[in-house]
Parts: sequence; C-alpha cells; structure tokens
Amino acid sequence: MKIVVAGAGYAGTIAANRLAKRVRDAQITVVNPRAEFVERVRLHEQISGTGSAATPLRAMLRDGIGIRVDSVEKIGGPCRSASSRGSLHR
Repeated sequence: MKIVVAGAGYAGTIAANRLAKRVRDAQITVVNPRAEFVERVRLHEQISGTGSAATPLRAMLRDGIGIRVDSVEKIGGPCRSASSRGSLHR
C-alpha cells in the first residue's frame, strides 16, 4: 500500500508515524515544503535567540518513512492520486 501524507506539522508527523507502526508493509511518503519539523510553540524562543524551533524532519519520523521536500498541488480526483511538481504515488 502506498500512502502520501501532505504536510509534516504536528498532525502529519503523528499520522505518518502511527501508520508506519500499524501498517508494516505500507510505503509512506511525507511531503512538506521544508526538511525541518517546526515547533510553532517554540518560535518565540528562536526569535529571541534563546532556542530553536526547527528539528530535522528525519529525526521526527520512523525509519522507512520517505520525505519529499515539495508542495502538494492537488489531492483527489477519480484515480485517487496526489500530485506535486514531480510525480507522487498514483
């Protein structure tokens, strides 16, 4: 089974990790505009210079989950696909 998770915010990261744990044979790809997970609640620390709000996305995802730095342009349609600037799962 091929699964695309659009976005690696809190919900997308948790969804990808839970799917990887529960659906062992799934090929999961997370599509996100940046290669970092941004903790929005920590942005004030980054702005003030006392901490960081970004963690490499690879460190937040289970082994075997693919990462694609890109934007999802379209979801759905009759063939149940997602598209980005390059090709994704169909």
